[in-house]
Amino acid sequence: MLELSFGVQDLARVRFSVSPMDHVLGGVAGAQHRCVGASVNRERWWRQVKGHVPQRAAPLVELINASPLGLPLFLAADSTAARGVITDELDAMLAFPEAEIPHELAFYGTGPRLPRIIAELRDNSSRPLRRITDAAWSLFRTCLAPAAGVASSPLARILSPLLTNAATPTPT
Repeated sequence: MLELSFGVQDLARVRFSVSPMDHVLGGVAGAQHRCVGASVNRERWWRQVKGHVPQRAAPLVELINASPLGLPLFLAADSTAARGVITDELDAMLAFPEAEIPHELAFYGTGPRLPRIIAELRDNSSRPLRRITDAAWSLFRTCLAPAAGVASSPLARILSPLLTNAATPTPT
C-alpha cells in the first residue's frame, strides 16, 4: 500500500476546481457513453431538464452522443486554466488549434448517419466550433446554471447580458 504524508501547510495549498464544461458534457451524454458514470442524480436532473434543452444546443448534444467511445479533446481544451468558469472554458475551446480539429474527430469514422456538425467541423473548423461553444453556453445557462443557483447570483445578473452577447455568433 502506498502512503502519502501531508503536513498542514501542504493541505492548505490544496485547491479543488469544478469544471462547468465537464458537467455540460456529462449531463447530456447518453447513458451508454463512457464519460457518464451511473448516477441517480444525473438521471433525475436529465428527466427534469431535457424538455428545456434549447434548440441551439442541438449541435453539441449530437456531437457528444454521436459515439460512445469518447469526446474530441477540443471540448475540454485546457480545462486546467479555466478555474471553474464556463466562459474561460469556452474561450479555451475557441483557442484550440484549428488544424488539429479534424484529427480529434477521426474516432467518429464516416458514414451517412453521422450528425452534420461533424462534417462541418471537418470541413470548416472555426465557424462550426463557434456553434459548439454557443450551444454549450446556451445549454449551461438554460439547464445547469439555474440548478446550481448560478443564474440567480448578483454577479450572474450583471454578467448575463454581456456573456449572452459574447456567446452569440456573429452572422457572416
